[in-house]
Amino acid sequence: MTLSMHAMAVDTFVPMLGTLTHLFDKAEEHALTKKVDIASLVSARLAPDKYPFWMQVQLACYQAWDATARLTGQPSPQLPKDPETLEELRARIKRRSIS
Repeated sequence: MTLSMHAMAVDTFVPMLGTLTHLFDKAEEHALTKKVDIASLVSARLAPDKYPFWMQVQLACYQAWDATARLTGQPSPQLPKDPETLEELRARIKRRSIS
């Protein structure tokens, strides 16, 4: 059985980013239900020593983008260091899902 690089990389990242989108939607729904400021999700951390949510999303997207770039001989992208709004994070996930 032959396994292509596409199957090992890209076909792994697309469902992962889809799951991230689903979790993002669930978190937003939870915040609305509990009447928590949705914008506060951006800086929330799962634990004190973990990156904030915005960085977790950026890293997940970056891993997909960087691996795909490396496998296709493209230059690695720059990882932004600035926090993003929820809508910017959602757009980032969508861009990486179809890139």
